[in-house]
Amino acid sequence: MIVELDSVTKSFAEGEGGGRRTILDAVSFGVGEGERVAVVGPSGCGKSTLLNVMGTLDLPDSGSVTLSGKAVADLGQRELSALRAEQVGFVFQLHHLLPQATVLENVTLPSLAMPAKPAPSAVAERAKELLEKVGLSAHLGKRPAQLSGGERQRAAVVRALINRPSLLLADEPTGALDQKRAAELVELLLELNESEGVALVLVTHDPAQAARMGRTLRFENAKIVEG
Repeated sequence: MIVELDSVTKSFAEGEGGGRRTILDAVSFGVGEGERVAVVGPSGCGKSTLLNVMGTLDLPDSGSVTLSGKAVADLGQRELSALRAEQVGFVFQLHHLLPQATVLENVTLPSLAMPAKPAPSAVAERAKELLEKVGLSAHLGKRPAQLSGGERQRAAVVRALINRPSLLLADEPTGALDQKRAAELVELLLELNESEGVALVLVTHDPAQAARMGRTLRFENAKIVEG
């Protein structure tokens, strides 16, 4: 398994009365190498929180998370940051590209967080190969404002894959795209899932997108139900 959750619970403070809202209630499941998983459920149910816990951006209140065989709770902040940089790629609904940087500069930025810094020439070569795969090889020197919405999201996908992660977490990456561009981006994610061997977890509201994945995890009252 690339990532495993065992009885994970997560809650957040709600209002000023001191109460808490449970977002994840004893959630247990795992994602294997190269797997494709959809996460579905109504807005606000906890899908983004689930991805943040899987990717170690957030820690559970109780239960355990294991990423690439390492228990997250046993790691210090520096070790956790290194593991995240090596093993996890994130794609969000908004691309979060730096407006002042070129496409090539944007997609190579995550390499700076690697504990063993790769050679810049090797990083640039990988970036160019991935940008060619996603149809952006002619846009290396452009700024994000010079790209279309779909092109910006494709650049964000390359940025997420630059460090060769084993897990790609995509949080409604098509939410800001029209239907045609959304379908193209999902097709691209599936192609990269196969060619890169990366496990893909896709949060989506679109039943057609979910149907393209190998498994579907559905939120029901802060719990996860398969299928």
